[in-house]
Amino acid sequence: MTKTIRIKSLFIGLVVWGLSQPLFAQEDILKDFAENRNNSKYCMYPSTLRMINLKNNEAYTELANSFRKFLIYEMDSITVAKGSHRDVMKKYRNEGFEEYVSLIGGGNEVLILGEEKRTNEMVGIFGMGDQVFVFYLLGNIQWQKIPTLINTFAENDLINIFDINEWD
Repeated sequence: MTKTIRIKSLFIGLVVWGLSQPLFAQEDILKDFAENRNNSKYCMYPSTLRMINLKNNEAYTELANSFRKFLIYEMDSITVAKGSHRDVMKKYRNEGFEEYVSLIGGGNEVLILGEEKRTNEMVGIFGMGDQVFVFYLLGNIQWQKIPTLINTFAENDLINIFDINEWD
């Protein structure tokens, strides 16, 4: 009887582990690429973003609660010069991600890819001159809340977590 319980436990564990792998595999593509090629990185969760909402802006809180994880990497100058940050997007296309947005011109670049089959996931590039950010987002973004978020930043109702110098 003990052997039967062990086999069942092993089987259940393998099934759960196997089902969870696709959820994490998509994030790993970007992490494997960017971990050794970045100047800075940020990992945000809803709780992180709610914490910087000084005036408890309700629309901002709804936006923060709409996703599960947001990874942002600022790529180093070598990666930007080589353009290898674009290569990682090819890997996502091979995994079934589709192009949502693509804008290039005037030294700026925006590319957003998404995949909605298992979970809502997006990856992308935001480039401005020689500064390039790549990101991974797990969850749903409520796009209609973005103008509120921009206004909230403009009114300084949030702590600027990207500029540590202002914390003094």
